[in-house]
Amino acid sequence: MQRERLKNLKFKTMRKAISLKILLSAVQFFGLSALVFGSNPQSAIDAWQAGHAGGVAVAIVSESGVAFYQAGKFSATDPRPITPDTQFEIGSVTKVFTALLLAESERLGKVHRDDPAAKFLLPADDPAVPALAQVTLLTLATHTGGLPRLPPNFAPANPLNPYTDYTLENLRAALRQSAKSVQAPAAYSYSNYGFSVLGQALAAAWGKSYAEILRERVLGPLGLEKTSLGLPGIPVPADFAPGHRREIMVPAWTQDATAPAGGLRSSTREMAKFLQACLNLRDTPLAASLAETAKPLRQLGAHHLSIGLAWYLTADQTPIVWHNGETGGYYSFIGYQPAKKRGIVVLTNSERPADRLAVRLLKGSDL
Repeated sequence: MQRERLKNLKFKTMRKAISLKILLSAVQFFGLSALVFGSNPQSAIDAWQAGHAGGVAVAIVSESGVAFYQAGKFSATDPRPITPDTQFEIGSVTKVFTALLLAESERLGKVHRDDPAAKFLLPADDPAVPALAQVTLLTLATHTGGLPRLPPNFAPANPLNPYTDYTLENLRAALRQSAKSVQAPAAYSYSNYGFSVLGQALAAAWGKSYAEILRERVLGPLGLEKTSLGLPGIPVPADFAPGHRREIMVPAWTQDATAPAGGLRSSTREMAKFLQACLNLRDTPLAASLAETAKPLRQLGAHHLSIGLAWYLTADQTPIVWHNGETGGYYSFIGYQPAKKRGIVVLTNSERPADRLAVRLLKGSDL
């Protein structure tokens, strides 16, 4: 019975494709006054998780340190409790790391943000290259490269693991196809396809795979040893919590060419270390590049909202730098307040949006 129900679930395609309409509503949402839960965020987390499958892990970062909170368990058939070391798919939060790879690659002189992505992915004499000249690394990192949300040749064979067989050759073929109609720079339009192209172009510039260069230039220097890509053929970690959609357990996703858009797996302990680096609460060799990613580059329809290199920036009384993510059975949110030196990460192994919980805890809780 469960197998039949799984077949009937329409797959999600890294669906956290944030439209301009959603972003504009986020301006009002993120501008809410602090909704204080008192000194016990655990009660709010317990209430949010009660009655639902899976679990949730939260880390709140401040100058005082890191506080971890959890609720729920791996699944109905696996009673292990969620912990700070439980691994989740973090979906489109991966884009923040791909953008950081861009900033670091530019700092090191390997690329320039105004380089066309096709320069690295297609032969110089490819007929598609001239038409793609304005699809630059910068336009891709700000979702203004004119590419649609998904590649035009995306046709998954397995709806429950839709990206696993989408290869780099598929991505190159999609670029050639897009060259016939693309216009860039364009208005903001969230694109998983664009970030896949960005990450693979950066990898090609370095002459390595995306997994190799992300580990070498971003994850390693940040000390994120247990954050990894869910690649085809790579077993899930032992502490990986299974995803849930509509309370039904679903298989893990693996990604090939699209990994730069949504392929990372991580834990709240690892993401708390990343937030500490973003807030300059921990020294890393990536401090300058981290700061570069959080600079506003494009306004998004309202003066309260802009985009940097992947990050969204909400400018109210206390600005928040944030991104969220969603895969077939997981949801994630990461954000921080530079002025207050506070940050939060919420990871769940269900598809339930956690943005409101995350922002309320970020604005209203005490360590």
